[in-house]
Amino acid sequence: MREKRKHLRVPISHPVLCEPSSGEPFAAVMTDLGLGGARLEGAHTPNFSAKLFISLRLPGATELSRLPATVRWTRLGSFGVEFGLLGARDTKAIVELMAEALRRD
Repeated sequence: MREKRKHLRVPISHPVLCEPSSGEPFAAVMTDLGLGGARLEGAHTPNFSAKLFISLRLPGATELSRLPATVRWTRLGSFGVEFGLLGARDTKAIVELMAEALRRD
């Protein structure tokens, strides 16, 4: 199967809080990250096309970042999201987090 992603993804293990537009927040672990989206794993799997915010601490940030996202695929125990419009601060911090993950490999 040919890869359809437009952005590089890097493996990562970063705890996040998922905040769906309807329903209770739930914890997950981000297992890969790119500028366009991420893969998450956890006990809860939201529905396809669900809108949510991914809250996490990004490098250099003094407060939590809340990244808008839409669920693009689901499997038992994991799901993928596409990020919505990100600000310059969050985009820069994601690039730094990706670079840090690549240096560790």
